[in-house]
Amino acid sequence: MPDEPVGDRPEWTPVPILPPAVVERFTVRVLDPVTAVPLASGAAPRPTAYVGNRMLVQGLPGQARRELVERVNDVLAGEGIELVVDGSDDEVGLALGGDDEAARELVQRHWVTSGRLVRTSTAQAADPVDAWPVLQRLRAAGITEEQLALEHVLVACPDWGGTGYWAGTGYWAGTGYWAGTGYWAGTGYWAGTGRSEYARPGGGGRGPAALSLPDPALREPKPRRAPLVIVPDTGLGRHHWFPAGGSATSEVRVNGQLLGLDGEFDGPPSAPSNPLEGSLDPYSGHGTFIAGLVRQQCPAARIEAVPVMDGDGVVGEVLMRNTLTALLARQQSSLNAGRPADLADVLCLCSGYYPEDPDDQLMTSTFRSLLQDFGALGVAVVAAAGNDSTVAPFFPAAFAAQSTGFDASVVPLASVGATNPNRTAIAYFSNAGPWVSTYRLGANLVSTLPEDLDGDLQPSLRMDYEGQERATIDPDDFSGGFGTWSGTSFAAPVLAGALAQRILDDPQVSEPGLEPALERGWAALSSEIPGWKR
Repeated sequence: MPDEPVGDRPEWTPVPILPPAVVERFTVRVLDPVTAVPLASGAAPRPTAYVGNRMLVQGLPGQARRELVERVNDVLAGEGIELVVDGSDDEVGLALGGDDEAARELVQRHWVTSGRLVRTSTAQAADPVDAWPVLQRLRAAGITEEQLALEHVLVACPDWGGTGYWAGTGYWAGTGYWAGTGYWAGTGYWAGTGRSEYARPGGGGRGPAALSLPDPALREPKPRRAPLVIVPDTGLGRHHWFPAGGSATSEVRVNGQLLGLDGEFDGPPSAPSNPLEGSLDPYSGHGTFIAGLVRQQCPAARIEAVPVMDGDGVVGEVLMRNTLTALLARQQSSLNAGRPADLADVLCLCSGYYPEDPDDQLMTSTFRSLLQDFGALGVAVVAAAGNDSTVAPFFPAAFAAQSTGFDASVVPLASVGATNPNRTAIAYFSNAGPWVSTYRLGANLVSTLPEDLDGDLQPSLRMDYEGQERATIDPDDFSGGFGTWSGTSFAAPVLAGALAQRILDDPQVSEPGLEPALERGWAALSSEIPGWKR
C-alpha cells in the first residue's frame, strides 16, 4: 500500500489479518486507509489493529480523569455515544507506588484505563461503536493523544509474515495438510508446528531440536549481584533449566500485586481452546524460548518472564503498558531505597504494532515516554524490530529512531533486527530502516521450549523393527525441551542477554543509586553498539 515515500520506493505497511478467535476475544477492528476517516492532516491513516469499542484514558482516578471523561462525553452527547470508565483496576494502580512518592507519581503519569464506548440511543444500541471516527471527532475538539488514544493490539513477532496474523498465509501453510508429510515438514519453509508457522523465505518455523548442553547457569559462580532481565511475553513453561525457586520466574509482584494474566489486572478473557483438536497455539513457548536465549548469553542473569499474553501471542495495550508501569514504579522505589538487588537492568520487548500515524507516535506517544522513563532509571530497553520485510516503523522498536545526540541522562532504547546464522547477511524476513539500531542472530536459533509442549501431529513415518520403534521426527513434540525458531523476537533477547553479561562484568554492578545504574546501562550499550556514546 503506497504511503509516504522512502527513497525512490513507497513504504509498505502490513495489513493486519487476525484469526477470528483473536478478533472476538479483543473486539478487534482493522483500520482501512481507503474508507477510514482521515487524520487531522488530511492524510489517510495507515492500517492498524485496535480494540474496536475502547479507548485508552490516561491517568489514575482523580479530578483530572473525571474532568477528561466529562469533557469527552460533552463532545459525544449529540452523537448518542458515551465513554464509560469502570475503574476496575483503579485500586491496583493506586497500590503500586506504595509509600514512595516518586513511584506514585510515575504510576499517575503512565497508568492507563480502558474506557468503553457505548450507545446511549435506544434506536442505535445494537450498532457497534468504532473508536476511530469517534477519536477523530474528539481530536477536532482539542483532546490530545496524551489524554486519549486508541488501544492498539500488540502481537508477538517470531514471523508475522506467515502466521495468519498479518498476511493470512498461515492457515494453509501449517494446518497439517502440507506440513508433517516428511516432504515439506523439514525444509524450513513449511515446517514448524505444522499449524501456523509458515515463515518468510530465510527463516524456519518452530520445530523440535536436540541440545546436549547442560544448563549454563550450573557452571556459573555466584555473582556479586545477578543482573535482572524482564521479559513481558507468554511467560515461562516447565523446563529443567528453569526449576521452581531458581533464577527465572513468571511470578512477579510489585507491592504485593501479582503481574500478568493471572494477576490483579483486569485483562481480556482467556484464549479459547477446541477440545476436539490438539494443535499447538502459534506462540506457545515463545517466552520460554526467549528466556533460554538470555540464559545462553548471560547464565547468571535473573529472568522475570511476566505472562501478559496467551499462546495466541496477542496482548492489549492497556495490559502491556500497566504491567510496565508497575515495573517502573518498582525500579524507582528500589533506587530510592538503595536496593541494588531489586533493580532491573534490561527490559526485553518482543511484540509490537504498526500505528495509524508513525510520525505522531514518535512525537507525542505516551508509550514512548513510558519507555524513556525506564531509560531514565538506568534500564536498557531492547525491542524486536519485526518480521515483515518492511521499512515501515514498527513500535515500540521504532522509538529507537534517534541514533545520535543522545540524552546522557537516559539509557537509550535499542531496536534489534535479525541476521542469518552466518552473522553477515540480514535475515530476509527482518524489518529494516534507519530506526533499526543493530542486528543480532535471529534465524534458526536453538533454545528452550516447555517440556510439556506436545501437539497432535505425528511422525510421518513410523515402524517397529525387532521390538524397537523407528520414526521420523514428530514435528510438534517438544518434550525434549529444545527447538529451533526464527524471528527478531529472538534477536532481541540475544542482545538483551549480551547486555546483561556486560553489566554483570561491570565493576559497579553492585553499586546502589541512579548514576551507577545509568553508567552500567550506557557502558553495556556502548560496548555492544558501535557509535553509541554517552
